[in-house]
Amino acid sequence: MFKYFSIIAFLSIACGSLGPQDGDAAPPIVEPSFDPVLAAELSTAFDDAIAATGAVSGVAAVWRRYGGMWLGSTEAISPVAPLRIGSITKPFVAACALQLVDAGKLELDATIDRWFPALPSASAITVRDLLQHTSGIVDYMQVTAFREDFYANPQRRWDVASIEGYIESEPRLFTPGARWSYSNSGYYLLGAILEEVSGQSLGNLLRETIWQPLAVTSPVYEMEETPTEPLVPGYSDFFGTWSNVTSDYDISVAGPAGAVAANAGDLAKAIGQLKDQIPPALHEAWLDTVPAGGIDYGLGIMDVPLGNGRRALGHFGDIWGYQAYAFTIPEALTTVVVLLGDDESDINTVFLALLDTLGL
Repeated sequence: MFKYFSIIAFLSIACGSLGPQDGDAAPPIVEPSFDPVLAAELSTAFDDAIAATGAVSGVAAVWRRYGGMWLGSTEAISPVAPLRIGSITKPFVAACALQLVDAGKLELDATIDRWFPALPSASAITVRDLLQHTSGIVDYMQVTAFREDFYANPQRRWDVASIEGYIESEPRLFTPGARWSYSNSGYYLLGAILEEVSGQSLGNLLRETIWQPLAVTSPVYEMEETPTEPLVPGYSDFFGTWSNVTSDYDISVAGPAGAVAANAGDLAKAIGQLKDQIPPALHEAWLDTVPAGGIDYGLGIMDVPLGNGRRALGHFGDIWGYQAYAFTIPEALTTVVVLLGDDESDINTVFLALLDTLGL
């Protein structure tokens, strides 16, 4: 799944309405250092946007690097409850890769035939291509055989070998490095590479090199761990009937491309400080972008123009039952996160409402 939204400055996305949210929002959590007037304005903007979109449930966070945290949520949902974040997993996997490059265990321009010799064009595809979606490898989520098998047995346990089986017979979309095309396949392959060169599981690598140094505790890689708090239910018409689908599929279908869950506050801190976990010698490579359907894409990071001379760095996430936006605006030292417990309502409206309230 993992829908990719081609936008310029967060243009509107046409999504269906799920019906109005009943009741009042849960009380927000506001750190003492956060401007109380702004906190009240954000709460109002969030509540109004949720009502307008008809989202089933949602949590939002605004973290200001030197100004504290605001957290808001819909009724009956704790502001610190975790949700699946889908492809926002990718910036953290990319950060792990860059740390391994800095440690001399991996090379950005190493070709992947060392790890995947049977994959067509592997001798021309680099680690950098996997990180930047310039490999030309088809997204396994778009392969007809995969989709048929997944929907026939959504509880199947997936691994890199099974994913490779769906993509090795597919033609390359283009010559590696020639252009950009979003591919979850690249990150599934990349996860296996990182595990081999580091000698650790990807979950351990994420925890020890990214989340622990950033002092965030809720993010978990669901391939290996269960969130310490119950996930907010995620609603979808996954099986043709609108329902909570959180337990209806095995999260291994997302793997290194999207199997992380986190709460909004921790995600805001992690995205807002992600640059701190990128080795300084690799900052330029990290943000060396290619055109990507109206935005720019670096190594696991989206660079989105806001139309006011500022840019937002972060990622979108979308997985059955959930939607997520997590972006930091470097010039404003501000990070905004929106997590929704359905995959149909218009998350764009909620995110833009918070940006507008912040004057961004």
